[in-house]
Parts: sequence; C-alpha cells; structure tokens
Amino acid sequence: ANGTGLTYAWSPSGAAVLNPTGLSGGSHTLVITDVAGCSVTVGPYTITNTPSVSLNAIGINITSTDCNGNNGSITGITTSGGTAPLTYEWNGVVTPSADLNNAIGGNYTLVVTDANGCAATVGPFTINS
Repeated sequence: ANGTGLTYAWSPSGAAVLNPTGLSGGSHTLVITDVAGCSVTVGPYTITNTPSVSLNAIGINITSTDCNGNNGSITGITTSGGTAPLTYEWNGVVTPSADLNNAIGGNYTLVVTDANGCAATVGPFTINS
C-alpha cells in the first residue's frame, strides 16, 4: 500500500476504521488497501474479553447507628466479574471489602473498580442515625 486513500477492513467484524472499538473477543485481522488496489494484511490480533464488574444488592443488610451515632453498617452486597484486584469505595473512601462498617448516619454509594478501570456503582443507601 502506497499510503494514498487507504481503506481498512477488519475481519471478522467488518469494522472499516483503523482503530475500531467494541470488538468481540477472539482473533481479528486487518487488511489495508490503497486506491491502486494494493493491500497488506496485518495480524491476527487476539482480543481477550474479561467480564465486567457487577454488583448485587439483593442480600443487603443495613444497620442503623447506635445511640452514640456510629457503628452503622451496610453488608451483604456481592460482586462478580472484573479483573482482580478490585477496589471498593464508599463515598470515595477506600474500604477493604464491599462491606461498610462503623459508619455514621447518612447516604452511601459503593463504587467497585477492577484492575482494568471498569467500574460498577450501587446505591445510594441510607443508614439511619
């Protein structure tokens, strides 16, 4: 290919741009063709899909604070998918797990982020004081 009027064809997706997004997992090959019909094939490139992070709050348990206004908790949220390690943040504060303990009354939202930067959010939940 001489670099003039290039066209791109990814196989098997059919994407027609140099840097496609949203390709499925598996093997992909790129054919670059110029206006004279000269072409070059590059690849194959292998894309490995990892499952995204998901959160399930069906088994959630919210405990109100004690008479001193602390010791509230939110527990029972489960995570699945994602690439380890996962980071758990309640209202921007990193916690060791999806459980929130020793909390004061208020609204809380959990954000879980995996090693690839994929994130899932659940909430807000209210701890009564």
